[in-house]
Amino acid sequence: LDPPALERLRERVRSGHCDLLPPGQIAPMTRIQIARDRALAATATAALQPGRTVLLIAGNDHVR
Repeated sequence: LDPPALERLRERVRSGHCDLLPPGQIAPMTRIQIARDRALAATATAALQPGRTVLLIAGNDHVR
């Protein structure tokens, strides 16, 4: 992610945990979020086949 997008994601991680995460946990949780999003995208992409619908059910921030 570019720096502005990474900062926005860090802010969403912070606010998504009700401002209760210790500051030192925000960067690691952001990396986990990115890894999970990449895994979701890879799984959905791998399931694509002509004539087949792929439905991903995920939380709002994962979809963004």
